Amino acid sequence: MNQQNPDKPQILIEGLEPPEIEPRGYLHKLKLDFDPESQLREIHKLLKRNEEADQTLDLETKESEQQLKTLQEDETAEYQRLDMAEATVIDHYHEATYQGIAHSMAAVGMLAPFMETIFNQCFQNLGEKYPREQFEYPKHDRWQKIGKDFWDCRIKFIFPVQNQSTGGQQQAGKIQQKNAVLKGVEELAEATGLIAYLPADYLKVFSALKSYRDSMFHNGMEWPLKERTEFINRLEKNKDSAAWFAKATTGEEESPWMIFMTEKFIKRCLQLAEEVLDAFGALVKSLEEQTS
Repeated sequence: MNQQNPDKPQILIEGLEPPEIEPRGYLHKLKLDFDPESQLREIHKLLKRNEEADQTLDLETKESEQQLKTLQEDETAEYQRLDMAEATVIDHYHEATYQGIAHSMAAVGMLAPFMETIFNQCFQNLGEKYPREQFEYPKHDRWQKIGKDFWDCRIKFIFPVQNQSTGGQQQAGKIQQKNAVLKGVEELAEATGLIAYLPADYLKVFSALKSYRDSMFHNGMEWPLKERTEFINRLEKNKDSAAWFAKATTGEEESPWMIFMTEKFIKRCLQLAEEVLDAFGALVKSLEEQTS
């Protein structure tokens, strides 16, 4: 992928076309206050280290299981040795569960804020660099609210509606700021045209990631039973998100105990981060073309 700076002079060779700049290369024009490439690299590195730690513990667990099996097949084995081997296996299961949920919290703790800051900073800087007064954007109700708040994806707008009790007159719109990042991102993606460059499932993935982040950061690794059950019930209603999370159970009734991000979902979130960065680059490129 060619992510060269489009403002940097290119060395041209006679007879060859200049290299085409990939959309991501246009992100520098937004003058972001963070380095997405470096952050992504470090996220990948930490996830890799955690994966290696899981593999090491998994190997130790299998070795302890094999030792237990050998003792169980040995009729001369002492009961004390057998009990110790069984305790070792149980300890490994217990440790693996807590290590897994700790790694899941680490993953969501990196991915969710990273995804949110991509949207937040890119939209804010887009408004400063490419104001509506000078550039053409799609029509959208969100444009009814002009000013810096428009570009804040943490804010969603409730627009005037016809009310029969007031003779059909429009009532004043309201601004709701609490927990509005999902709707705010959706509105801004439509209002700016970013939606044309985003994958179809971007909001579903981002919503699942944020929901899990909120539950983990408000409840820790072991949520109240009601929270666990409600989360699992929501997953069972959605085939896609059902594959994004796994659960550990407890008790004879196998009640949900801990809920983990699956490797499949982590990879999808990493891919989405790349896709969102590419989308903003493509949008910036299209806006730059309006000036040429």
